[in-house]
Amino acid sequence: MTAKACVKTTIMTGPTYGLVASIPVRVLELLNEHAGQWDDKDDLYWQARLTEEMGEFASAVLGRHEHSQDYELAQIASIAINLLVKHGAATVKMVEDL
Repeated sequence: MTAKACVKTTIMTGPTYGLVASIPVRVLELLNEHAGQWDDKDDLYWQARLTEEMGEFASAVLGRHEHSQDYELAQIASIAINLLVKHGAATVKMVEDL
């Protein structure tokens, strides 16, 4: 993945602690696409979605899945970040918005 495919983003994990990172654009697209989609679901549901994507990543590593490894990792990352947001453990802001 090239640097052009990344966006600087801040993930706030507390009132005074923020991680500024270059997040792949695909992760941010998936993050926004699914934001709030599963907020009414319990953690077991979220765990099932993460497990499903981990299985798809494993299949991609073996060359047995329709999507690339990078795409499956982007899905895993976006689900994990959205779960952190759901739990109030993080917020995500574009650096330009700060």
